[in-house]
Amino acid sequence: AEYMGYNDHRKAPQSGPSPGFGITLVAETTKEVYYVSECSSLPRPPNPGANHTPCIPEAIGEEAAERLLTQIYKGGCVDDLAQSFALYYMVLSPRDVCKLLIGQSLTIYSIECLRHIRDAFNITFRIESQEQKDHKDVPAK
Repeated sequence: AEYMGYNDHRKAPQSGPSPGFGITLVAETTKEVYYVSECSSLPRPPNPGANHTPCIPEAIGEEAAERLLTQIYKGGCVDDLAQSFALYYMVLSPRDVCKLLIGQSLTIYSIECLRHIRDAFNITFRIESQEQKDHKDVPAK
């Protein structure tokens, strides 16, 4: 495995009045498939007396790493965050040209996106299940 890390750290004058912090992790396979995970801290409540559990950067990093590994485990060629974008791109491309390999399942957001596409564009998708050929020894969740 190979790791390359990039840091884009900016303080308040360069990043604007941000109420917290976050991280985006991207993994690229040898076949140029990208998996992405994001995680951010919770903003502070507007009133100073409210209960607020502060987030520490290490916990945010752990959560983002866990989400990225989950995306890689699920497989497919598009992660959960990008499913709806890929579906919209398919709608805008020539007819009968697009295929998309999604991991273990569609997200609830993607299912709702498919309903909107059906209602707005009168386009439906044929969804088929595909057996895992490369990971026969890995049980599906």
